[in-house]
Amino acid sequence: MKSKLFQVMPSVHLKIVNHHPTIKYIRKNNLLQRLYRLQGLRANALCFVDIHLITDDDIQKLSNDFLGEDHSTDIITFSYLDDGLSYPSQQPIGEIYISLDTATSQAEIRHATLYDEVLLLIIHGLLHIDGQDDECVSTWKEMKHRELLLLTHVLG
Repeated sequence: MKSKLFQVMPSVHLKIVNHHPTIKYIRKNNLLQRLYRLQGLRANALCFVDIHLITDDDIQKLSNDFLGEDHSTDIITFSYLDDGLSYPSQQPIGEIYISLDTATSQAEIRHATLYDEVLLLIIHGLLHIDGQDDECVSTWKEMKHRELLLLTHVLG
């Protein structure tokens, strides 16, 4: 049984591109196979989300340019969804940028693999694209709970 992920987002497929110059071995096809276990994600859907695996320097530049914050972070998500609109085919409805440098550090702290950390960050980004928020304590707790449920489902 597929676990429901999206409340607002139409069915989407995912495109993962690794731009990192040194961390090259990311099992993109395996990540996609696991993520497609979630309801709302389909390999043949008309809309898509671009996922970019980048460096700390690259994500710091994005953070500075778009958020006005001059520091590195693990993930930056851009959602192009507007409630009530129809979504043209072959159009991105969001972008996720993940720093593989930060993900590597976080994986070491959690005693997890880089693969699991990237999977968790993709789920986190997809929840943001779907309109979920983690800015206050109550929404942060709810989002972390959903992340754990979804991660358990895709790893199960």
